[in-house]
Amino acid sequence: LLFVLGHPEVEGVINVTAPNPVRNGEMARLLAESLHKRMLVPSIPGSILKLLLGQFAGVFLNGQRVAPRRLLHHGYSFKYPTLGEALADLLSDRV
Repeated sequence: LLFVLGHPEVEGVINVTAPNPVRNGEMARLLAESLHKRMLVPSIPGSILKLLLGQFAGVFLNGQRVAPRRLLHHGYSFKYPTLGEALADLLSDRV
């Protein structure tokens, strides 16, 4: 956000997300590995999600692959471009 505030040429919708999106299962796997724990992620049938969440279930069932194209186009450099790198940094003081 500070990058955008300091660069008035960056206009329009800005996706503030890391450049390497992952699926929920991959995120759970990386988090479990980082914590050195076994993590079980239950699989919920799509019909149950649709019943509980209606149209919003599509966010979980179909995903939303968002990329920070505008930030990258204007030269923003991510300190931790991958989830693995971000988790390693976040959890480094836990070891």
